[in-house]
Amino acid sequence: MSADIKHLIDWKYWDDGEIVEILDLARRVKHYRWEYQGRMQGNTLVMIFQKT
Repeated sequence: MSADIKHLIDWKYWDDGEIVEILDLARRVKHYRWEYQGRMQGNTLVMIFQKT
């Protein structure tokens, strides 16, 4: 995934590979939550998906 800031609402400027990468990471964090607890503790991660 590039270092550029991406638009999270409509995915317009995302490459297919970047979307797959981010969804794979989200799935991994969900299934292996204990591996990420130290990094995520005290932080809030919110992603809102809106169909436009």
